[in-house]
Order: sequence, then structure tokens, then C-alpha cells
Amino acid sequence: MRRLLLSLLVALILGSLSIWMIQHDQGYILINIAGTVVEMSFWVGVFLYAASIAGLLWLLLALRWILNAGGFGQWWQTRRSSKSASKTASGLSLFLQGDWQRAERLLASSASGSPMAKINGLFAAVAAARGDHWQRAQQRLNQVKADYPEAALEVQLLSAELLIEQSNYSEALALLQPLEREKPQSPGVLKLLCAVHRSQSNWAAVAELLPRLKKSGVFSQLDLQQLAVESHAGQLQAFCVNTTAADKQAALNGLWSTIPKAMRQQPLILIAYLDALVSVGNAEKAQNLLIKALNNHWHQQLIEKLGTLEGTDLQRRLAAAEKWLPQYPNDADLLLALGRICRQMGLVGKARDYLTATLAVAPTARAHYELAALLAEIKDSEGSANSYRKGLELAIVENSASS
Repeated sequence: MRRLLLSLLVALILGSLSIWMIQHDQGYILINIAGTVVEMSFWVGVFLYAASIAGLLWLLLALRWILNAGGFGQWWQTRRSSKSASKTASGLSLFLQGDWQRAERLLASSASGSPMAKINGLFAAVAAARGDHWQRAQQRLNQVKADYPEAALEVQLLSAELLIEQSNYSEALALLQPLEREKPQSPGVLKLLCAVHRSQSNWAAVAELLPRLKKSGVFSQLDLQQLAVESHAGQLQAFCVNTTAADKQAALNGLWSTIPKAMRQQPLILIAYLDALVSVGNAEKAQNLLIKALNNHWHQQLIEKLGTLEGTDLQRRLAAAEKWLPQYPNDADLLLALGRICRQMGLVGKARDYLTATLAVAPTARAHYELAALLAEIKDSEGSANSYRKGLELAIVENSASS
């Protein structure tokens, strides 16, 4: 209120002073332009001058408004942004359709006017890689990193992923290891590290990652369980090939003790353990474990192992398998295992009967190959060739179905 009263008082004083000056000495202004004479009072000239300056300022401000935020500039910017967004949407749609070349071109060309320029650059890089332009993909990633330093993690993760797709695991690992030290709980880093270790069959490293993978939530519970089974089975398989321990049985016992008891009956893990037992000269224990496991849990992979387990008591395996036959008379895997055991024992007639029964229940390429090998041993060349041919035909069908 005081400010308002003070402003009114100042205005009254200035107004009064102006009126007094006009009345006291009006003066005049004379302008002669090419014979044209313009005469006006001093104060009218001052008013016209002030009005001209105000009009010019207003015109400049209006022009600025038109060219910038309020008018043409805003329209142009909106039009440019809308056009860029449309090209980005088209590029992403082509990306999902697998049209890598056009997707890359659209995403790269619309990046400068896009509010998601960083995303445009990243997807353009992936599209280039999908189109087998690996060098250009890396160049685009480097450009994104230069333009957006805060996107360094995303760029490095994508670079590692592209290296993995090229099967360049050593470079991918070299890129991921420093990231792991900086961000040990990053889901993206852990997932790619797991992919590298799996591709290199470094199952000990995969097993070491499992607790952090579980905490990160990057895999479902089912996927984590499958990964744990793979890692434990993989370590047992590697043991059979690479172990140099002086006491191999003790080393195997130590490795077996690291596997949770709840997982030891998983077929993949148990089969790898059976092979490891055979590799250290403990085939009898392997056979006992296999028979016990099948008594507790009937599983196709374990039944198949019954017919291929090396260095064990064939007579005992045959007796166990024939004991299960009345319970599972039409189990093709059991019949195939019996055929294989009998063939190893030299019981040609029984082996042929079991293999023929297997093919009657469920014709498979494996059974045909086994029968072909048996017929070749007894010099039945025609029958062997015929069985091999049927096995090859089935193998082609099975491969087509699985792919």
C-alpha cells in the first residue's frame, strides 16, 4: 500500500513538473527537408520521438516473438520435432521387423532432432551390428559415448554384447571385468559376464556368479535353477578331462561336496558324476548309484546312461534292466538300453530282439544306428545298410523338428 501511494505521489510530481515546463517555455522545432518545412512545438517533438522509439522497440520485440518461442520459431521447432519423432517411430518399427539397413538409416538420420537422440544412437548401432556392419556399429557407439558421457555404462554393455555375438569372448571379458569391479551388482554386467563364462565353458566362474545373479533378479527362479544344474554338471565334465590331481578320488569327492544335496539327483548332474567316477576308476560305485537312482526316479536320461555306462559289471546291469522290463514293457529307452548291454556282452540274438522291439515301439535314429552296427558285426551287410539309411532319414526329420 505504501509503495502504491509513493508511486502515485512521484507520478503527480512528475506530471505537474512536465505541465509547468510546457507552460513556462514551449519552444519549437523546425525541420527543413528538400524545401519542405515542418514546424512543431518542442514538446510535441519530444512526444513523437518517444512514441517512435517505443514503436520501434515494440516492433523489434514482436519480430523476436515471431521468430522464436512464440511464433514461427516455435512452429518450426514443433514441426521438426514431430517429423523426427515420426522417423524414430518408423525406425524402431523397422528394427522390430528385422529390416536392419533401413532401421539404422532412419534412426541415425532422426537423432539430431529427436528428444531421445541417445536412444536413437544406441538402436542405430545395434541395427548396424545386426546387419553385420560391426565396425560402423562400434563407431556409432563411440559417438554416443562422446555426445552423452552419462551413457558410458549403456555403451560399454552394448559393446560387450556385440563382441559376444561375434564370439569375441576374450575382448568382451576384458571390457566387462572393469565394469564388474565398478558395479558388482549391475544386472546387465552380471548377465553378460554369465553369457561369456557359459560360452567359454568356465563353469566354476558361472557357479561363483550364481549368488549375485540370484540377488540381482536378472534371471527367473527356473532359469537360475537350470543355470546351477549346468554349472555343476559342467564342472564335473571338465573334471573328467582336465583333472591333474594326485588323488583324483579325493579331488572328485571335494567337488561333489560343493554341490547342494538337493541338486545331486538332477539327471544332468548325476550323469556327469557317474562319468567322473568311471574316470577315476570307481565304475562299481557309478553303477550302484545309477541303479539306485532309477529305482527311486525313472528318467529317460538315466535309462539311456544305463546302456552306455563304461567299465561296469554288465551282468548286473542286465539283471537290473530286465527286472524293470515287466514294469515298463513298452519303454523304448529301456529296450534300447537292454539292446546295447546285450550287444556289449556278445549276446547277439537278444540284442537284436531288444533293438527290433525298440523300433517297433518308437523308431529313432539312435536305435537304427545301433541295430545297423550289430548287423554289420554279424556280416549282414544289406540289413546294416538298410538300417543306416532309415536312421539317416529319421535323423533328418528329428533335426528339422528340433530346429
